[in-house]
Amino acid sequence: MTHQEIRQKYLDYFKEAHHVEVPPASLVPDNDPSVLFTVAGMQQFKDYYQHPQNAPAPRIVTIQPCIRTIDIDEVGDDTHNTVFEMYGHFSFGYTGQDTPDGPYFKKQALTMAWDFLTNVLAIDKNRIRATYFGGDEKRPTDTESKELLQSLDGLSRIEGYGNENFWGPVGDEGPCGPNVEFYIDDVEVWNSVFNEYYKDRDGNYTKAEYRGVDMGGGLERLAAAIQGKPTVYDSDLLSPYITLVRENSNNYNERHGRIVTDHVKAALFLISDGVRPGNKTREYILRRLIRRAVRAGQTIGFTKYGQLMESFASMYGQYYETIKNNYQEAITVFDAEQTKFLKTLDSGTTQLERIITASDNGEISAEQAFKLFDTFGFPIELTSELAAEKNWTVDLTGFQELFNKHKDMSRAGMEKIFQGGLADHNPQTVAHHTAHHLLLASLRHILGGHVVQRGSNVTSERLRIDVSHPEKITEEQLKMAEDLVNQKIAEDLPVISETMDRDKALASGALAEFGTKYPKEVTVYSIIEQDGSVFSRELCGGPHVMSTGELGRFEILKEEGSSAGVRRIRARVVPRTSSIS
Repeated sequence: MTHQEIRQKYLDYFKEAHHVEVPPASLVPDNDPSVLFTVAGMQQFKDYYQHPQNAPAPRIVTIQPCIRTIDIDEVGDDTHNTVFEMYGHFSFGYTGQDTPDGPYFKKQALTMAWDFLTNVLAIDKNRIRATYFGGDEKRPTDTESKELLQSLDGLSRIEGYGNENFWGPVGDEGPCGPNVEFYIDDVEVWNSVFNEYYKDRDGNYTKAEYRGVDMGGGLERLAAAIQGKPTVYDSDLLSPYITLVRENSNNYNERHGRIVTDHVKAALFLISDGVRPGNKTREYILRRLIRRAVRAGQTIGFTKYGQLMESFASMYGQYYETIKNNYQEAITVFDAEQTKFLKTLDSGTTQLERIITASDNGEISAEQAFKLFDTFGFPIELTSELAAEKNWTVDLTGFQELFNKHKDMSRAGMEKIFQGGLADHNPQTVAHHTAHHLLLASLRHILGGHVVQRGSNVTSERLRIDVSHPEKITEEQLKMAEDLVNQKIAEDLPVISETMDRDKALASGALAEFGTKYPKEVTVYSIIEQDGSVFSRELCGGPHVMSTGELGRFEILKEEGSSAGVRRIRARVVPRTSSIS
């Protein structure tokens, strides 16, 4: 079954079930500051769950292009894409009474899901398993979904899970609820969210006045599963473009071929929707995608980005007017950004040449290779290639150890040695921790070098920092600090960790918290500007994000006095995206 057939069968099935097809929304949300891009099919419909009277119909079906960059470093594996199409159907305004063509809830949603997967798509029932929300200390087990799943003819594998089977809300408050996921050969292809709660800013859950259904799934994953392909890149949605890249490369490898394919496709969608490369927020994400594509292309000897983009446009232009009308301009924008980026790569090459000229030991150390990668954006593959041309080697094992250590500290956390009050290592707490460093550096830039940290506390809800300053910080100064933090987030600056002698760290300009006793060997975290200078450098045990671009919108909540000569600031990071996969 081709992806065109899957697409049409899905739309036809739900339109026959009284759903109204609605055109896809722009990838750039009009009235949703909580996210940079459209990340899910339900995004344009969020208001309808609380105000169903505003919906164009109580039942809606769509196929919506989505952009997600939270897993950008995972692109190249078997399942991750930056841009994908989400098929979805939605129900708004359910109050407990089923009607033939009005709102519906769990029973109809799960019955239709099973019917579509097993009868319309004819998927072997033995390949399918389902999961439901098993409850936690705040929210009860979704027994209704569990029992409905148990009643489906031929579904034998049913499992209850925790938080991964509870979705939402988008942002700090809003509709949310348990979800049921269907898997084919252990690949998730169907996610039905049942919005039956409302979460307020204090974290309390109450039953929503109106209940609704938000179903979403990735067309790429579904096509791969139905066609019996091992990865999303092997289905007929992406394999022709992988082949184009492979046939026009002179040193092809699968991971870099996938990166080129995925990122060029993402750039086509974004540029066609009006986004242009730049240094702020979504513009910088587009720039990063183009740069990653060009880096990967250099590694495999691929240069025909325009041909690849035009090939994508010939297919997706059938479904999306923005691509049909704007793909030529997208090619022009991509080419111009590629030219700029190749010039910036020269700076990394210059640094590499300096390393080689300054020594005769014949090896690029792990630390030197990691600095080229993390500070100058110079890919390790290119470092190895250029070093080989000079008959030099690179300490790849040491580089990988540094890379893994940095990744582990950023994402999973390390032993809790941060003494400033990090409550836990969940992702939002880690985000607040990095924002804490950005805020301190910003305050020093704006108020002066006398500002030092006098205390802190970091949780998933907010960050708190106490700093030395003789007078109240004005609203104008706070706004300048907030803006500077958001600017550094938009610039997606690398966050680098180094282990060194304590005295050497202090001599390098690293800040230490007042009154804290540090061991002889310390970890220093630095946030590096695009020109290679240091924006922030502190003694700290971590963990942190890998780059500031992973953070959301930063906002200062309150400023007040803590003690004589010490001001206290509370702030938070508002996440840009919530995953619905």
